[in-house]
Amino acid sequence: MEEAEVPLEHLHEEIHHRAEHGGEQWISGVALSTALLAVLAAIASLVSGMRANEAMMSQIESSDHWAYYQAKGIKAAVLDAKMTLSGTATEQDRAKAQQYQEEQTEIQKEARAKESAAKTNFHQHEVFARGVTMFQIAIAIAAISALTKRQIYWFVSMSVGAVGCMRVLAIDASLRNTGVAIVDGANGQPRVLFFGTIHNPSALKSSSCLVMIRERLAQLIHEHAPDCCAMEAVIYVQSYKTAILLGAARGAAILAAAESGLPVFEYAPTRIKQSTVGRGAAGKNQVAFMVRALLGLTETPDADSADALAIALTHLRAEAATRLGIPAAGQI
Repeated sequence: MEEAEVPLEHLHEEIHHRAEHGGEQWISGVALSTALLAVLAAIASLVSGMRANEAMMSQIESSDHWAYYQAKGIKAAVLDAKMTLSGTATEQDRAKAQQYQEEQTEIQKEARAKESAAKTNFHQHEVFARGVTMFQIAIAIAAISALTKRQIYWFVSMSVGAVGCMRVLAIDASLRNTGVAIVDGANGQPRVLFFGTIHNPSALKSSSCLVMIRERLAQLIHEHAPDCCAMEAVIYVQSYKTAILLGAARGAAILAAAESGLPVFEYAPTRIKQSTVGRGAAGKNQVAFMVRALLGLTETPDADSADALAIALTHLRAEAATRLGIPAAGQI
């Protein structure tokens, strides 16, 4: 994905000139914000290039593995032809044939792993490339704000800049059924990349459930490269045992996010329902119906997935409000 080219140096000079001589204090904020956006654009560009290089290297390694796989297949075919034509098969030949088969299986596994790594890295390259584009657009809009002395354009600039890093991992933590959703807020239109539930059987030990939650979330983070994590805040539980189990599940989820460097935000259940349905006492069926309608889903998600999708929508709206100076979420 190609990034849009914007004459950033000229825009920076113009904005700083206006900040020094414009006579309006808020223009200094514009200058500071554009400097921050420029730093973010530079970092995103660097990471985008690194991911593109890693994707290319993984693809080359995958091709090498498949070539090696074919070579082993040719050797196995030659050996099989030899045994067929001779009508006999020595113990050494059978052992060699078995070895070729095992080696092919292992090579195939490694080749597919490299293909998967290439796909993941290329996807992350696209994400960061899009971020560079949005940051550059935000800087250009900030320049318009400074030139016209219209503060509304600055707010628009910050909102566009927020879009450049707005892919949220939302989690409705539970020991047995953890709802998960990944929603991309780019271009101002939420797009669902994934939703589902991490099911842990009742026979599975609590400690094993926590491992499953952490490992599955780590896998999703690796595949989709979210920018942040949002969760439902614990307000009230019926018993201390439930509180302990819920706290453990939340801890596993937060650990998975923290290990990947994701900031974690939390929202009260009533706020999530208010943001999604319009009233804080809405039932689960209403939440599921609304997230399906708002996100254009072809199927109604289960209760846990629906809650995670609602958390994601709440966070995207809260972040947009934050850019306009309205208090939003509490960060853990």
